[in-house]
Amino acid sequence: MKKLKNLLDASHNPESIGNKFRHRRFFVFETLIEKNFPIGSELKILDVGGTAYFWKDKNF
Repeated sequence: MKKLKNLLDASHNPESIGNKFRHRRFFVFETLIEKNFPIGSELKILDVGGTAYFWKDKNF
């Protein structure tokens, strides 16, 4: 039962489906950034409705 709860938990839980989907979306986003901006350049991102912990977790 705990495994099911973890699976359906919020996306901040590493074992949740939401986290897995978010990870895939971020991979696509990160790939686009790497292809279109020079490494080390300053980049500003407006994340409307996002959370700071997400960006800190991704080292952005």
